[in-house]
Amino acid sequence: MKPRIFTAFALVVSLALLLAMSTAAQGPHPGGGELDTHSRGRVNPDRLSSFLRDSSPSGNLGPQSVNAPVVDVGQPGLSFRYVRTFGETDVPYMDDPNHLNDPWGLGTDGNSVWIAENDGRRALKFANDGAFITQIGVAGFRVSPGTSIVGLYDVAVDQGGNTWLVDGQGQHVIKFSPTGTRISELGLAWNSGTGNDRFNQPYSIAFDGTGNIYISDSNNHRIQVFSPSGAYAATIGVTGTPGADNSHFNQPTHIAIDGSNRLYVADGGNHRVQIFDVSGFPAVGYVATLGQPGVAGSDNAHFDFPEGVALDPAHNRIYVADGNNFRVQVFNYTTRAYQQTLSLPSYISDVAVDVAGNLYATQRWFDQSQVRQYNANLMHVRNYGTLGVPYLTDDYHYNQPSAVAVAPDGSIYIGEAGGRRLIKLNDAGAAQWIIGQASNWGGDNQSFSYIDDVALDSADRVYATDRNKCRVQIYNPDGSYYATLGSGCGSGNNQFQMPYGVAIGPGDIIYVADTANNRVQVFSANRVYMATLGETGVPASDNAHLSWPKDVATDAAGNIYIADENNQRVQVFRSNRTYWRTIGVTGITDGSFGYVPSPRSVAVDAAGRTYVSDLWATRVQVFDTSGAYLTSIGSIFGNGSSQVRDAEGLAVDREGNLYVADAEAHRVQKFTAGVLGWVQTNINGFGDRTNPQIVSLAPFTGSLYASTFNWSGNGAQLWRTTDGVSWTSVTTNVTVAQSGRTSS
Repeated sequence: MKPRIFTAFALVVSLALLLAMSTAAQGPHPGGGELDTHSRGRVNPDRLSSFLRDSSPSGNLGPQSVNAPVVDVGQPGLSFRYVRTFGETDVPYMDDPNHLNDPWGLGTDGNSVWIAENDGRRALKFANDGAFITQIGVAGFRVSPGTSIVGLYDVAVDQGGNTWLVDGQGQHVIKFSPTGTRISELGLAWNSGTGNDRFNQPYSIAFDGTGNIYISDSNNHRIQVFSPSGAYAATIGVTGTPGADNSHFNQPTHIAIDGSNRLYVADGGNHRVQIFDVSGFPAVGYVATLGQPGVAGSDNAHFDFPEGVALDPAHNRIYVADGNNFRVQVFNYTTRAYQQTLSLPSYISDVAVDVAGNLYATQRWFDQSQVRQYNANLMHVRNYGTLGVPYLTDDYHYNQPSAVAVAPDGSIYIGEAGGRRLIKLNDAGAAQWIIGQASNWGGDNQSFSYIDDVALDSADRVYATDRNKCRVQIYNPDGSYYATLGSGCGSGNNQFQMPYGVAIGPGDIIYVADTANNRVQVFSANRVYMATLGETGVPASDNAHLSWPKDVATDAAGNIYIADENNQRVQVFRSNRTYWRTIGVTGITDGSFGYVPSPRSVAVDAAGRTYVSDLWATRVQVFDTSGAYLTSIGSIFGNGSSQVRDAEGLAVDREGNLYVADAEAHRVQKFTAGVLGWVQTNINGFGDRTNPQIVSLAPFTGSLYASTFNWSGNGAQLWRTTDGVSWTSVTTNVTVAQSGRTSS
C-alpha cells in the first residue's frame, strides 16, 4: 500500500478509535453526557452524491446479543429527514429563582438554606434574608453536567462544604464540590436494587461527627451507612423487610443527625420518628420514639406520615414535618415532650434549621409550591417561591411533551406530562388555545394530572388521557369541554387504573390502554363499553394477555396495535379483536433493530407502516405491513435534530409526516420521508452486528470508506464500498498504542 493511502486509512481509523472512546465514556442511556455526531466526522453530501448510503441503525441501542432470534427485514428504500422542531430544545420553561417547582427537601449551610426541587430538578441556595446565591441543575431539565437529575428529594452540605443531592427518582446520590462541580456518586443512576451499592428510592442524607454518610433507602426500608470516602460500612434496618419494631423501618424518609451523634429517622410508613445513638458507630443503639408505631392520627401524640425532622438544640427544639396533617410539630429537644404546632395550608415534606435558629418548611403541593421561613421565635418571616405558580412558561415551551396528534387541517395537539397542559397549535405552529395551568395538578375539567396520550375522532374532538385521575377528557376543536370517559379509578368496565394510551378507530370506536389493569378497553362512539383485550389485572405473555400496555393505535381497516411494554412487543389484533401477529419478540430486551425492548407509543400511517417508539433505546422504529423492520429514527441519546432522549408520543399526518414527542428534550420533532441526495440501499448493514455505530465516512480514490468499532474483539474497523451495496473489510483489530499511533 502506498504511504499516502495508508496515512489516509490511519486518519480514518484513528478518528474511529477516538470517537469510540468518547462514545463509551458517555455511559448507557439515559446518562448525563451526550455525543453529538452531527458535529463530528461530518461529510458533505454533495461529495458523496454518487454513493448510496447504508442506513442500518447505529448509536446507543442498549444491550445487544448475537444470540437473539433473527428478525425479519423488509425492502430497503425508506428513510426520514428532519423537518422542524416545535418548542425550544432542552428548555422546558423559564429558569428563575423566584419560582419553585415541587420543593421537596431542605438543607442548611450556616446562615443559608438549600431547597431541592423534585419536578424542578435543581437545588437552589438562598441566604436567610431571602437573597438568591446559586443553584445546581437546570430548571426542569434532566441532563446536568456530568450526571442526570430526575427528581430531587433532599440536599445537604458536609463538613468539607460539598453539596450532596439525593436524586430519589434517579436512584443515586450525587456529590458536588463547593463550586458546583460533580465529584462522585453513590448508587447507580437508573438502576435500583437491594445490594449495598444500590438504592431503591434514596430519600435523604445526613453526616455524623466523623464524616460517615447516612442515606435513607426508602423502598428498601433501611438506612445505608458509608465511610467518608464512600465505602459501604453498615445497614440499619432489614433490607426489603418493613416492620414496626425498633429493628425495622417502613419507608424511612428524611433523616437528621445532631451534635451528639444521635440519628433521627422520619419513619413515614410507621407514622413515627425513631431516634438512635450512633456515637459509637458501628454500634447503633435505640434511644426513643416520637409518635405511635404503625398508628396514624392527628392529635399531638400521633403523626400521619411524617416526612421530615430537624434539630435545634440551641433553642431546645425538635421539629417534625407531619405531612398529611399539614403541620410542623414542635417537641422539647431534651425531654421530647410536645410543645406546640405550626399549621400550614398544604402538605409538608421537610423541615430544616439554620445556625440562627430560622426554621424552614416545604409546601410542595401545586397550590403552594413554596418554602416558608420562620424566625427563632417561630414568627413567619418570608416565603421562597411564588404562591401557586411553580414556574413561568409560554405557549412555545413544553415541559415533558408526551403526546401529539395532528388533525386533517394540520392543527397539532400537544399534551404535556410534566406541564399538565393540552395545547393546540395551527399548522404553522402558533398556539390557538391552552387547557390547564403550568404544572398545576387538578381534577376539574380544565386541569390534568399527567397527559400521556392524545387522539382525534372524525369530528376533530380531542381525547386526552389523564393518568392519575383515571379518565379520558374530551374537548371540542375550539377547546371547550365536551365529555369525560371513565367512571373513576378501579378495575370494572368503564373504570381505569393509570390509562396511558387512547386511539380512535374507524367508526369512532374508542380504545383505551388501561395500563395498570393490564388491558385495553373498547368503547362505542357514544362512550358505551363494548369489550376488553387482555385479562383484567392478569399480566402474562401469551397472546390472550397483556403486561403493562402503554399505548394503542388503529389502522384504516380497524386493526388494533398495542404497545405491550413489559412483554417487549407490539401486539396486533384484527378489527374483530382476534390475535393477528406480533412485532418484536416477546420477552427479548435486545437493543438491536427489529426488537422493541421498551415500546412506549405506536402509530400507523396510511400505507399501513407501523411506527414504534422504543423508549430506552432512544429511537423510533418503522415496520412494514407484514411487521418486517424497515428503518429507525434516532438511536442516539441526544438533542441533535435526528436524535431523541425519550420518544414518548407519535403521530402521522395525512401527508405521511411523522411527529415525535421527545419528552426529555422538551420538544416535538417533525420528520418526512426521504433524505435529499441519499438512498437507503440495505437494511441489515455490514460487518459485526455488535458494532454500535458508523462514526466516520470519507470518499477516497473512487470508494467510500466507513469507520466503525466494537469492544468485543474486533476493535476499530475500516470498510470500503464502490457501489453502496457490497462492502469489503479493509482492516480490523486496530488498537491505539500508548504512543498514540495506530497499530494492528
